[in-house]
Amino acid sequence: MNSKTTLYDAGVQLPLIVRHPDFKAAVNTNLVSYVDILPTILDWILGQAAEEPKTQLSGRSFLQILNDGTDLEAWGHVFGSHTFHESTNYWPTRFIRTRRYKYHRNIAWRLDFPFANDIYGSLTWEDIRNSEDSPKKIGQRSLKDYFFRPPEELYDLELDPHEVVNLAKDPKYKEVLGELRDRLEDWQRRTHGRWLYRDGVSVLLNKHHLDAGLEVPDKLDLDVEHPETKGVAKYKNLPFGIAGTRD
Repeated sequence: MNSKTTLYDAGVQLPLIVRHPDFKAAVNTNLVSYVDILPTILDWILGQAAEEPKTQLSGRSFLQILNDGTDLEAWGHVFGSHTFHESTNYWPTRFIRTRRYKYHRNIAWRLDFPFANDIYGSLTWEDIRNSEDSPKKIGQRSLKDYFFRPPEELYDLELDPHEVVNLAKDPKYKEVLGELRDRLEDWQRRTHGRWLYRDGVSVLLNKHHLDAGLEVPDKLDLDVEHPETKGVAKYKNLPFGIAGTRD
């Protein structure tokens, strides 16, 4: 339950086994994603002829690093996303993972985390909900924390590999939080992500208003207690399709 439909490592960290007839067996700790597999196959088959189609793909070929067992800075992070499961389980979230840290941006965090139907009808869930544990847990996570998640989650994977202790509000991790948040949003802009939100709405779907001069608060969600737009920091209207930086 901690893995299916979630972006915790239990659900997204999978081993990748690749055999190349010209390379010796080795263990490679660099981070790759499913979107990198197709560019790698094209690179393997087509070589230089694959360069043109690769420019239209989100991933990149990892063929050249298969034989390199060192930790390469350029391969030290991956991004991921989840929006729907089945037709009714809407809970969009995005993440960036580095070798040490993991940052989740939960867009619809005010909603309860939805059950997949097969999980809800499983004996596992029946055992958990009827257990004598207090508090009841799903793995090492409390049932309450599983269902009610905050807008942002930050985990130190070296100290907390199960992603239980959320550091997003810890002042000691303020710089890490800011850096990963910016990198995730750069990726969302590069990929025309509709779930890059400010003030509770999609930035991309409101881009025509922003381009026309609309200013929105630089807050992830709408603050219903203080919805005013005057006297607050404004979101910087950056272009989509290319990497950007935020002041």
